[in-house]
Amino acid sequence: MYYTSIIRGIVASAFFLVGCVVVAIPSETVVRQHRADTPTQDIIKAIQAGNIEQMKKLWVHYHTHYVDKAAIFKCACTYKQYALIAWLLKTTSLATQYYHEYGTTLLIDGVAYNDVKLLALLLASSQIDINAQTHPGGWTALMMAAERASLAVVKFLLKSGADRKLKDFDGRDAVWWARSVERTAIIDLLLQHTT
Repeated sequence: MYYTSIIRGIVASAFFLVGCVVVAIPSETVVRQHRADTPTQDIIKAIQAGNIEQMKKLWVHYHTHYVDKAAIFKCACTYKQYALIAWLLKTTSLATQYYHEYGTTLLIDGVAYNDVKLLALLLASSQIDINAQTHPGGWTALMMAAERASLAVVKFLLKSGADRKLKDFDGRDAVWWARSVERTAIIDLLLQHTT
């Protein structure tokens, strides 16, 4: 009986302590989520408003911690903020961080915007490798463009040195991807191009 009341006391104390921890954890989780969302949202709002100087200040202030780099890059591309993209490439290691965090490259994501000016800006950076492959998958920007982008984008990538013979991790090249969606003009261009 004596031991039972001691055990009940210990269990009651444990529940009290666990209860305190459980009460503390959700509020900390909310704080962390708020911190993670707020910097990205603040920066995106500055980009949408065209306030590049404010965006730069926020980027430096947050020092890229708690910032969703993919969301910021995609927002800058959507709003065609070329000066901002150039600044990010010049003053940060965005391309390297982007690859390590998301497994893809800025150039491959840039192809989705079907914008030769954006791709030229990205390739002007020493951080960008035109033939870099995604991980996992092994896609290159040229493979993505062959399947999804305009003929102008594919021409630009080829003129800029994209290797049409590179294969993804399943052994498929850019020609295979163009054939998979029956893009005859792009298939012809790829087959005519010699590296």
